Amino acid sequence: MDGHLRIRLTLADGTLLGFSEYLRRLPDDSIEVAVYSYHWADAEQNMIRRWDNAAHHSDLPGAPHHVHDGVTGQVAPGKPMDIYKILETIRQEIS
Repeated sequence: MDGHLRIRLTLADGTLLGFSEYLRRLPDDSIEVAVYSYHWADAEQNMIRRWDNAAHHSDLPGAPHHVHDGVTGQVAPGKPMDIYKILETIRQEIS
């Protein structure tokens, strides 16, 4: 059985985190985040950063995982992410 999780949060510092995860149950009953997008924005909804694994930047190392920088507009190589890694990354940046 597969599932799709979509959530929007307001974080303690007033920034916003919207995320979407398409989850897949594997034969060993573990859960895999197959497709994801995590969009972190300021209170005015200007993108700070977005992590995703859409296939539109296949030229980058680590593709399809990549990160969009809302300040510079650049796209950088990424690594597989999940909501726990994202929350820890944001926690470190706003601390």
